[in-house]
Amino acid sequence: MVVVGGGVAGCSIAYHLARLGLTDVVVVEQHDVGEGTTWHSAGFVGQLRSTISQTRMIMYSSALYAELRERTGLDPGWRGVGGLRLATTAARVEELRRQVSSATTYGLEMSLLSPAETMDMLPLLDVGDVLAAGWLPGDGFLRPEALAQALAAGAKAMGVKFVTGTVVTGIDVVGGKVRGVRTAAGPLRADIVVNAAGINIRKPMLDLTRDDWDRTVRLNLEAPFFLSQRLVPAMLARGWGRIINIASLQSVRAFANSGAYGASKGGVMQLTRAQAEAWSGKGVNANAIAPGFFATPLTAAVASDPVKWKANADRTFIGRNGELPDLAGTAVYLASRASDYVTGQTIFVDGGLSAG
Repeated sequence: MVVVGGGVAGCSIAYHLARLGLTDVVVVEQHDVGEGTTWHSAGFVGQLRSTISQTRMIMYSSALYAELRERTGLDPGWRGVGGLRLATTAARVEELRRQVSSATTYGLEMSLLSPAETMDMLPLLDVGDVLAAGWLPGDGFLRPEALAQALAAGAKAMGVKFVTGTVVTGIDVVGGKVRGVRTAAGPLRADIVVNAAGINIRKPMLDLTRDDWDRTVRLNLEAPFFLSQRLVPAMLARGWGRIINIASLQSVRAFANSGAYGASKGGVMQLTRAQAEAWSGKGVNANAIAPGFFATPLTAAVASDPVKWKANADRTFIGRNGELPDLAGTAVYLASRASDYVTGQTIFVDGGLSAG
């Protein structure tokens, strides 16, 4: 098995595969471990989420950091300092009360504090307009580059191989099935390939280099194009198939210091239309999903700031930011027979943000 990308996501995949006994794994990274988009994921780790599965996943992650320290002897960058959720309106206080109830159901420790108790927790905080606060002692923050290194060390100790400083140039497909990856250092045979690569270069337009542009377009636009070139023939032979590309709000909106990324995602939207025109008449539909604001490693800097995160939620019609199940339902629909008459579309899963 080959994992493309040695950031925190790729290292986590490798570590957990090894924990399951699957150690015939090679992680390929074009730089060194944790040197790509992983740095975007620095920020606050809040455990309480909207569903029990998501909450327990984050609770597991918090426990994993202690496990990594014990297994590797490395500091994974985790600081369990606890977290405060402030309420300055009666409606927000009521919301915190519901969250305390949910946390109890999920098995997560959370308590409601008075303004005085809140100030005891954080003496520098001005609580003049605070009515109450939710205290979650299990919350904290981490340094993503340290976490990636600890995950990689744990995976290596269990037999996973890491190949760094090596660019992946293509994927070998035979009969519609993956058979390996091509790298600048030579081919790697694999029956399973996990694409854990990511790129989101944030620079002013005039500061973008040719390399910045090329790397962004290769990953975000060329990769889905050439993957479809390799995989679609087997779908056409069956007379049925589905392509689901990942677009972005930036497919139709310009964000500051994100010119290369936005252009590549605009290309994904048009690529989806072109794929649909070429193959839908033969049973292979192509659509794209454009997520709104979701808590991911790339958005952690915003998601960890309650003011900015709420501002994003307020821009939607629904009044909240996205949760992973919102994407899952759309993906299942587009992959099923229920979407037989839907093709060439980009579906914005953004709470109405793009429609405003």
